[in-house]
Amino acid sequence: MNKICVIAAVLIVCSCANTGNSASKDSEYSQGTAVSDQREDSTFRAYSIGETGPAGGIIFYDKRSNSSGWRYLEAAPKDAEFLAAWSYQRTNVSDTKSLIGSGSQNTRLIANKLRGTEDEVNAAALKVFNLEYNGFKDWFMPSQAELDQMYGNLKRKDIGSFMDDMYWVSDDANYEGFKTGVQNFTNGEMDYSAKENAHYVRPIRQVPGPNPPPVNTAASSGIFGSGKIANVFKNSVVSTVFIVLAIGTVMVLMIFLPGNSSNSEAVN
Repeated sequence: MNKICVIAAVLIVCSCANTGNSASKDSEYSQGTAVSDQREDSTFRAYSIGETGPAGGIIFYDKRSNSSGWRYLEAAPKDAEFLAAWSYQRTNVSDTKSLIGSGSQNTRLIANKLRGTEDEVNAAALKVFNLEYNGFKDWFMPSQAELDQMYGNLKRKDIGSFMDDMYWVSDDANYEGFKTGVQNFTNGEMDYSAKENAHYVRPIRQVPGPNPPPVNTAASSGIFGSGKIANVFKNSVVSTVFIVLAIGTVMVLMIFLPGNSSNSEAVN
């Protein structure tokens, strides 16, 4: 019975050593996947604020990661800017949002609501929605937060040749039932204006970019160093220690447990 317990203990210890090795291999595979994903989006170019974007505009926002198909926002050049009413019929559009990343969906919602109405054919969102500039057709009206980034990162630095005037946002504030948001590019203040008024529109678009390099959580510094080879060496050492301890335990138990070798003879 004692020998059975000893054998079971040895099997458990060895099993723990093997489990440690398996866990290490799993972490290395996960790390490899992350590196592979990084290689795939490394074909995207990285931009800095103020640089010329792929459509000939100006990069004005960087969200630091590539998600939902984009990382940067690009403002169209000055010659794509125009004056227009938000809605000549004071049309209200629900479900628009003011956050960064909302402008594209806002513009689609407005265009779908105004499309087919003859009096709205020259409304701001419809003109942007149908715009083709420098071979790109994915332009939209900025949301309030997007427009504010454009003001802070471009206009305040005298980049982009913006007017000292009001610019429309795409989210419908529905203020007093017939007004929506504008931003004063003279001082950056947000305000409201009747939707049939003519204000400036600067189209923008989303641009993909690379993700930052993945953090190597598997590698760690210490007496073994870091990296995959160090991990293999470290895991081998740990496994060897486990096995040596198991063998030592067997030898001690075989000598001192009742019913074994010299102890058994003394009793007899």
